Amino acid sequence: MKKILKYNLSKSIFFILINLAFYNVAYSQDNVIKGYIDLSNKNLENELPVKLTGEWEFYYNQIITPKEFSEKNNIETTYTHVPKLWNKIIVDGKKLKSEAVATYRLKLRVNKNIKTLAIRTESFYSAFNIYINDSLIVEQGKIKTKTQAEKPAINTKYTIFIVPDTVFFITINMSNFHHKKGGIQDEIMLGTIHNTFKYSRQTKSYELFVIGIMLIMTFYTMGLYILWKKNVGSLFFSLLTFSILMQLLSNNELLFEYFLKISNYKIINKIDFISIYLAVMFLGLYFKRSRPNYYNNYIIGIVTGILSLFSLIIIFTDQKFYFHTLIFFEIIAILYIPYLIYRLTKATFRKEKNAAIELAGTVIMFAATVNDILYENSLIITGNFIWIGLFIFTIIQSYAIAKKYAELFKYADDMNSMMAEIDEIKSQIIITAGTSIEKPVEIISIGNNATRGLLICSKNNEKFITKSNYSKYIHPENKAFPEKIIRKTIEENKIITIKNAYENLLLFPEEYLNEFRPKSILCCPLKVSNDETTLLYLENSLQTDIFTERTENIVSLLSTQILNLIDNFEKYIELEALNSQLEEIVEIRTIEVMQQREELKTQKDEIERQNQYLKSIFDDISLRNKEITDSINYAKRIQEALLPSKNVLDKAFPNNFIYFNPKETLSGDFYWIYNDEKKKTNIFTVADCTGHGVPGALMSIIGNNLLYSQVTEKKVTNPAKILDNIQTEITKNLKQNILSESKDGMDLAIISYNENDDFIEFAGARNPIILIRDNQIIEYRGDKMSIGGAEHARISANSHFSNIKIDIQKDDIIYFFSDGYMDQIGGKAARKFLKNRFYETLSLIHKDELDIQKQKLEEIFNKWKGENLQVDDVLIAGIKF
Repeated sequence: MKKILKYNLSKSIFFILINLAFYNVAYSQDNVIKGYIDLSNKNLENELPVKLTGEWEFYYNQIITPKEFSEKNNIETTYTHVPKLWNKIIVDGKKLKSEAVATYRLKLRVNKNIKTLAIRTESFYSAFNIYINDSLIVEQGKIKTKTQAEKPAINTKYTIFIVPDTVFFITINMSNFHHKKGGIQDEIMLGTIHNTFKYSRQTKSYELFVIGIMLIMTFYTMGLYILWKKNVGSLFFSLLTFSILMQLLSNNELLFEYFLKISNYKIINKIDFISIYLAVMFLGLYFKRSRPNYYNNYIIGIVTGILSLFSLIIIFTDQKFYFHTLIFFEIIAILYIPYLIYRLTKATFRKEKNAAIELAGTVIMFAATVNDILYENSLIITGNFIWIGLFIFTIIQSYAIAKKYAELFKYADDMNSMMAEIDEIKSQIIITAGTSIEKPVEIISIGNNATRGLLICSKNNEKFITKSNYSKYIHPENKAFPEKIIRKTIEENKIITIKNAYENLLLFPEEYLNEFRPKSILCCPLKVSNDETTLLYLENSLQTDIFTERTENIVSLLSTQILNLIDNFEKYIELEALNSQLEEIVEIRTIEVMQQREELKTQKDEIERQNQYLKSIFDDISLRNKEITDSINYAKRIQEALLPSKNVLDKAFPNNFIYFNPKETLSGDFYWIYNDEKKKTNIFTVADCTGHGVPGALMSIIGNNLLYSQVTEKKVTNPAKILDNIQTEITKNLKQNILSESKDGMDLAIISYNENDDFIEFAGARNPIILIRDNQIIEYRGDKMSIGGAEHARISANSHFSNIKIDIQKDDIIYFFSDGYMDQIGGKAARKFLKNRFYETLSLIHKDELDIQKQKLEEIFNKWKGENLQVDDVLIAGIKF
């Protein structure tokens, strides 16, 4: 039954698409020859309307009324094809101008039984009058004459008229001074009233069907975006279908006029242009969001920018100006859509999901686009198919979106099913696990279709030991296992699954495989380290390809549970041994206890007194610990309050980042900034005080206060002078001399920058700064002396810090840093990060956005540190000019 329904549905859709594709070209043959058409032999009552295509009489730059045709005999007659733009006609080697007036004339013969007919004219985007002999039956807008200006209009006309005779003339006076395409560019149809309106209803039905589909898809995909904001692709697809909807409403039967009562020539023209431009723009954005790895951001961005600009030009200019964007749009569309198709083709060859069906829809739409461009430029005579191509493309893309969500739902169901299975296995393990790990391994093996399961361990690179061994069938050698596969699993530290183990003897030349011939193997590393390695080995001796990706996921998710089982079992063994020892000790001690019973009784009061005393001491220590912790946390808030706010830093240096990672709650590293908006002077420093924690924090507060005193209060802005003054103050305040034991001090780097200058001044107390320009690292070293400390006491009082003047260019970036990052122990060899590696890191990331640089520095530091303790405070600052 399902197959029959599927077949009938496919047949219905195929029938609809065929009708949509070909009803416009059902009558493509020319009927008019040399301005004459004979319909006397046609039964118009039983046939669809006739398209009056072919050679009409044509009078360029002349408005000739039917009366003038009858009065003048010397009118020179020329012929042109209808439909065809007159600006595509070449006379004497030159194309006719689009801005002109013209007259078309056609002689008809009909059957004498025909009394009334209906004439149907498509949108000509100009003003025109239609006469039947001398009677004016259609007036669209106002044509340009000597006494009045042109007033264009745009709508589709259905006009009924009484046939004056078996032979009569159709005369069309037309003017075009508002559109770049002059002439009759769509078919004129003639037929009985019933058949003409029947054809029109059929046309509207097809259009309403497509519009309904577009409207549904617009709301549906917009709903998907509203419910899931991360799915921006749904938003772009919704905007794409909405643009197509606007294109359909503004073309063909001009449904804008029917639904929204909009018949304004200028508005409909603007909507017509904007909708097709935006449709191509949103098409590219949709594909970019759907397959971000396949499309170049610059290409998509450039096309989006150009089409957005074209849309703004259309909104704010008149048609004579914005019509010039059409040729550029056609070029962009012909180049852009093939680019999208090319990238989709690559995705198809790489077997990306839904790529093939998306490619088919895009190719159909591109073919329709090329057809319309050629048709609109009168290079071919077919018809407008862009809306059909867009409709087919939308249907196919909608199917792709639906398929994607169906796959997501299926994936969710599979995950729920897998999690339920894992929960069931965990429940069984919890119920059966006690003092042994044999049963849990058996449960895991059976649950994953394994006929054998091994839990294997190796400590300190010793030989592998089997911790647990489950076999559904009698195994010749319980301790045997494929050791080479086990070692490869450890080396790669990932699950290895072999679908047909015996056939993989060339990859794994194992004696075990050759002897026992297992069918399927799965080996999962549970824990791989230098000290201990634990693996779960599953084997099926009956079936090949038994372990799937689902099995791998289940075993991976159970790995923590298995490791916990091992830990619990080992603790149980230790506890058993301890209990055994305790029993012996208790037995020996029981006698002693009995003998000491009296002594203990007498000592009871003393013990209780001591317990009370110890409790009071413990309570006192706990209280003091809390007070100390609270004090340190409060001190942290004070220290954080002393640091410059983000707003102050941004005012001085808009492009900056600070990576601040103290070793403990309090930090010996700090940064300080001064910003004088009037003088446009900015001073920035990064300091590394002696020690960290509370001592470092106290020293950082002293340094902060001294900087504030020198710069903010005393207005000293020369970096070297600031360091000299701080050196003096610290020596005096901390009473440091050659004999003193005080080693407290700080290393720092400081710059002064006036926004009106193209240079900075730098001074450093041991700490350097580095400048990166054009991928080159330039290091500026400070003076080889710290501020304060025992070292200063050995330096002559006449030693002073020096300034370095550094020229600054746009996009230069300067880095300040303490030594905490470089001194961090980590990596495989447990070594320091060191200066060269630090500089190389900055060189690799300096082109990134500053917040990304900060993020990468943090990630690299944490990865390098690993499980090691942090050795010092870390502070890195970056400023981009």
